[in-house]
Amino acid sequence: MAKIKVTKIEAARRQIDTAIRMLFGAEDPIAVLTLISAAERILRDIGAQKNAPIHQLHLEMLKPGTEKEFWSMVNRPANFLKHADKDPDDILDNIDEKLNDIKIFISCLYYTDLQFTRSIEMDTFLTWFFVVNPHFINEEHAEAKEGYMEFADIRNESREAQLSAGFQLLNHTHDGAKPQQM
Repeated sequence: MAKIKVTKIEAARRQIDTAIRMLFGAEDPIAVLTLISAAERILRDIGAQKNAPIHQLHLEMLKPGTEKEFWSMVNRPANFLKHADKDPDDILDNIDEKLNDIKIFISCLYYTDLQFTRSIEMDTFLTWFFVVNPHFINEEHAEAKEGYMEFADIRNESREAQLSAGFQLLNHTHDGAKPQQM
């Protein structure tokens, strides 16, 4: 039997990367949510201990007026997926699968804020996220919007097509090819 040795940061990176591949591969959204929630919790705990300025970064990057929508999507199902001792018959209902996008985004920000180098999966995901969700970018960071315009034609596509474009972009990036316009 093989034994595994891993740091908490390495575990979080692996969870994030796997969640991104699962998301773009259109795998089970609840499995993605469970996995990314675990990574996010690790990074939030480490960030709190190291006084990482990630919370301020969230506020600066979010377009004014979208903060409540953003945070309500993020927090709702986390405890549901952790424990069943107090509510074994409860039902998680009406969860938008785009919550996975938000949680992966937050996890990538924490990872970066803690001074770790983002993986190819994280960089690809962040590009895809801002293409699909330009309304979350604060106008003070308008230059970020312009950097993603070459892929803007996927914004109005179906969720399935958007995820497929992310999958293709990730595969091209892993192959060393320059991402093609989606």
